[in-house]
Amino acid sequence: MINYELWRQKLQTDMGSQLRKYGFASEIKAVLANATKAPPALFVIPRDEKVSSLNSTGSQRDFVTGGIDILIIVADFTDAYGGKANQSLTAIRDGIYASLRGWTPPDCQDTISFRSGKRAGMYKGLLLWSDTYECKTIKG
Repeated sequence: MINYELWRQKLQTDMGSQLRKYGFASEIKAVLANATKAPPALFVIPRDEKVSSLNSTGSQRDFVTGGIDILIIVADFTDAYGGKANQSLTAIRDGIYASLRGWTPPDCQDTISFRSGKRAGMYKGLLLWSDTYECKTIKG
């Protein structure tokens, strides 16, 4: 199992005060309930882990690919069109990418890689965005 708390800690250390809130999925509801005060925020959400058997090499070990979705919540009510929120989102995503690019967590066999990004939704003027990062580890 991959220790996702390490990912959150690294992001919080590297991103610092750029975000008001760092957390996990259980805390998202509270942020959405207080939309005008909470953003920008970042939440680490574990993804499914996929296993590839290494039995063909004579080993009783498994190759596990795991990762996280990083849910980013931004808002900026200073313009009527949401352009400032998009600028905030771009800066935060760039910071996350810079933080995780080339980093190998202690429990992973290779560096973290960016897989995809997508708009996760809109809620009370908030923009929710999700980026997916992955790494591989060997178990057994």
